[in-house]
Amino acid sequence: MALRMSDKSIALWNATTHQASGTLSTDTLETDPSWPRSMALSRNGDVLIGPADTGHAIAVWDLPKRQLKQILPVFHGHGAIASLAISPDGSRAAVGGTGSGNIFVWDLRR
Repeated sequence: MALRMSDKSIALWNATTHQASGTLSTDTLETDPSWPRSMALSRNGDVLIGPADTGHAIAVWDLPKRQLKQILPVFHGHGAIASLAISPDGSRAAVGGTGSGNIFVWDLRR
């Protein structure tokens, strides 16, 4: 499980053992880090995605290395990320927006 903390970090927990398993530095712009945010973890546990840049982009982390891989801009102007999901094979991310009613699909391999 992943939870964005008020200091902008992301706390990680192992849902099986119920133990903390580390933190991630977001390294992204957040004007309101306390706003609840959706995150998604790939089935194999290799990729974590979450909102970045005040909900206008998604951040993609290599979870085993605890390293931010990239930030993908999704919204330009109006709208923000409301929900996220990763395909079962880990190759794509679906991003739902607030106010737009659109779902964007991103190829995470490229």
